[in-house]
Amino acid sequence: DRVDVKYHNHAFERSQNSNFQLGTVIKAEKDYHGMDFVDIQKARLMVDVVGGLCNKILGKSTIQVKVVGCDWEGMKMTQAARGIYDDVPAHLLGVEVVEITDPITKERHEHIFEYFQGAQPLVRTIDLKSTAAADQTITEETESLGGNSTKGIESNDAMK
Repeated sequence: DRVDVKYHNHAFERSQNSNFQLGTVIKAEKDYHGMDFVDIQKARLMVDVVGGLCNKILGKSTIQVKVVGCDWEGMKMTQAARGIYDDVPAHLLGVEVVEITDPITKERHEHIFEYFQGAQPLVRTIDLKSTAAADQTITEETESLGGNSTKGIESNDAMK
């Protein structure tokens, strides 16, 4: 009866160059070409570039996000604190730190940069195809940051 594009409960739109017309009747014996659809589903991605036992921010970092197996050049985002990005493609993503600098002097942290971009750049692959699972994980992580800590001052030592 109708074309119903399905992939991990994502939302799709007809692409600008698509030959698909509403009301097209699909027949098994006929070939169809140029009926293109675009996956418009977005996901949230949380990136922390931190180190040490206290997870201190290592500097101002630039993150590159690419869809794995795609020719798309990706998107670059700069962060000086915890980065939560609400508008990344809901796909299998490669995430890479491509720059790290001191936020005050603007100088590159060479030893940290070398760790991420040395002889073999460090790329983390993250599966965001199921956006509900990603959202739940981010919610749980955010909630975990607000609890079970003290200020270390006896008069203010009530647990948060």
